[in-house]
Amino acid sequence: MSQHLQSQHSIEKPSECPGCGYFDTGKFCSNCGSIIQNYKINFDYILNNIFEWEDKVTYTTIQLIKRPVTFLKGYMEGNRLRTFIPFKYLFFCFGLFCFVNQIFSLHDLYSDPIDVYIKQTNVYKNDLVFENIINTFGKFFVLLFIPFYIISTKIFFPRSTYNLAERATAVTYMLGMLMMIQVVLGLITALFHPFYFIKPFIVFGIQFYIIFILSFRFFKASLFEAVWKSVLSFLCIMVLFKGTLSGLDGLISLFY
Repeated sequence: MSQHLQSQHSIEKPSECPGCGYFDTGKFCSNCGSIIQNYKINFDYILNNIFEWEDKVTYTTIQLIKRPVTFLKGYMEGNRLRTFIPFKYLFFCFGLFCFVNQIFSLHDLYSDPIDVYIKQTNVYKNDLVFENIINTFGKFFVLLFIPFYIISTKIFFPRSTYNLAERATAVTYMLGMLMMIQVVLGLITALFHPFYFIKPFIVFGIQFYIIFILSFRFFKASLFEAVWKSVLSFLCIMVLFKGTLSGLDGLISLFY
């Protein structure tokens, strides 16, 4: 009995938290939440973290495809245990999208090297610099969809109770879902090359669907209102994209 009490006393002896220096008992620090017991990293620990992370990505993607607005509202109301953090989810999907495009060279499927050479020998240096920037970093321009969408919603849904962070969260998740769908479309294109010409129309349709479903269900507009506001929001975003590219082109012209 005395040995049991001594053992229990030794287990409950406060330990210093490696994260904040607070002395506490138990597995987790009650001050910062860090693990205060000395657990070694082994293969079980690594595998458990991989499968937990994969489960969150899978769950988040399925929910965004099946019931996007219900998922978004649930996340904003605090149901976040099984979900992937919005910006982590977006960057994971974006990275996967870039990887698939790069490994299968999808953008070069129908490019003619002779036409490219002729084009490069008949343009100005600043145009070549601009084109190189777009070819190299063009994929990252899709991230501008987030601030541009927020601007459009502030114009067309000024009285909504959702703040800027909540609007950003909603469109970030939906943009991540779009990236994941584009990964699938990219794999189809790699197997069936003529699909390359169909894919842009599908992506365009999904982009408009994202704006419409958020207008109709997330901002609770009527069907007619959601349609015309989605069209104007889409045009507003395209104008902002065009203005950004034109500004970048003009800025390059000052230096080349």
